[in-house]
Amino acid sequence: MTVPEEVSQQEDLLVARSSELGGNSNTAVALTFNHALTAVRFVCGNDMREGTVKQVRLKNVYSRGTYNMGTQTWSGLDTPASFSQALDKVTTGTADEALTSEAQTFMMLPQRLPEGAQIEVLFTDDTHTGHTLIADIKGSEWPMGKTVTYKISSSSLNWTYTLDVTALADFTYTGGTQQYCVTSYRQNAQGEKEAAEWTAQYAEDGTT
Repeated sequence: MTVPEEVSQQEDLLVARSSELGGNSNTAVALTFNHALTAVRFVCGNDMREGTVKQVRLKNVYSRGTYNMGTQTWSGLDTPASFSQALDKVTTGTADEALTSEAQTFMMLPQRLPEGAQIEVLFTDDTHTGHTLIADIKGSEWPMGKTVTYKISSSSLNWTYTLDVTALADFTYTGGTQQYCVTSYRQNAQGEKEAAEWTAQYAEDGTT
């Protein structure tokens, strides 16, 4: 099976098998169908900002494989590919708010995600600033017959940075010394503070 590139063309795959029957049997057979693919959907995480989710993309995931009816397993997974769709979903950022509708659910091959597998989200926040959110998902499992739900967070965007520095001092031509104190941190909407790196530079010509 090869997964269609367009999400609108990706359909669920239901499989069923029976026990062995005689060739001259005329008995009704009960079949239990099972889902052979993995459904992938997206919702807001606990710290998503208001804005518009423009696009979601699954990058470098296996797109081809062979299903064995006897063992009910997939094998021969190969051909990493990317699958994307435009959403233009306006969101309030409420936790667990659906970003993809039922019709926008990705139907993918069950697999352990390979090296380079990522989720990429194009997001425009409430200040109309565009961002690209990226998460590595290599090594995680997409189990057969299950729905995998990814919670999208904009936590990397929700920080305010502060840099406090001792005021400048002037010196005569004879020079001098002055102690400087630098306080550098970032703080999010929940009041959490973290130290933030900073770099010192100097100029010998007095112009920069």
